[in-house]
Amino acid sequence: MAYCDVSDLSTYGVSAVALDPIDPTIQQGACDAASAIVDSYLRDRFKLPLSRWGVDLRQKTAVLAVYDLLVVRGYNPSAGADVNLRLRYQDTLEWLLRVARQEVQPDVTPQQHESPGYDAPIILTNSNRGWGNSSGKVMT
Repeated sequence: MAYCDVSDLSTYGVSAVALDPIDPTIQQGACDAASAIVDSYLRDRFKLPLSRWGVDLRQKTAVLAVYDLLVVRGYNPSAGADVNLRLRYQDTLEWLLRVARQEVQPDVTPQQHESPGYDAPIILTNSNRGWGNSSGKVMT
């Protein structure tokens, strides 16, 4: 499941003119790959796949996808505004790291647990403790 789609690339990433020469199928592949990168930061914090996510995650995913697309297409990181692409990419990775460290709270809804006892502790013992129930029977 991709956190952004092809239309988000020009909304949050770069002008549509920069993406025109790139096939939409390749653009969607970049969205999918960027989403997998995002999942690698979210995996230990949230139950995946997410049920819902906000603009924050959509925008950060689009930035990653655009950067990968333009690196393949070619850009000059020392010319004009192209340096901003790299800075936004680095800022996005830093944001994801902060999410993983629980320093940033993204607008996401993880999947609900399938069983009500998912987070309940399990206590196992092999020895009889001599505890009884209300009927006086010893429980093992």
